[in-house]
Parts: sequence; C-alpha cells; structure tokens
Amino acid sequence: MEKWFKNRSRDVKMNCALCGHEINLNHKVFENYSGPVKCFTCSAMLEVGTEKGFVYSIKPLDNVNPNCVSAAR
Repeated sequence: MEKWFKNRSRDVKMNCALCGHEINLNHKVFENYSGPVKCFTCSAMLEVGTEKGFVYSIKPLDNVNPNCVSAAR
C-alpha cells in the first residue's frame, strides 16, 4: 500500500448522482478503482472512477451488474 493512503487524514466519500445520499468509499479497494458502486439509499447503480483516493468520475448505470462491488460495510 502506498504511503499517501496510510497517512491520509480525510475520508473518501461521494454523493449519489440520483438521490444525493453520501456514499462512503473508505476501503483500499477504492483507492484506484473503476467500476460499479451501489447506493443503498435509492438502489441506484453508479459507474465510479477513483485514482489515489480521489473520485474523478460518477455516472448512473442503466443496467444492474450482479458482479458489482459494494461500498457498504
């Protein structure tokens, strides 16, 4: 794991593009990630891109992917 991730003091979070609910992405799987994330408030599937712990892309998906990675704990 890179040094910046161990010493990072801020949380990685994003808001759902459909309902606005905050989604927590604080897990090492999301430090460099591109793929689906589910909002557990409105059940929307979002295509999310992150790099070095920063969210750079959020796009609602039309189809539900059964192989999605969940941001829930």
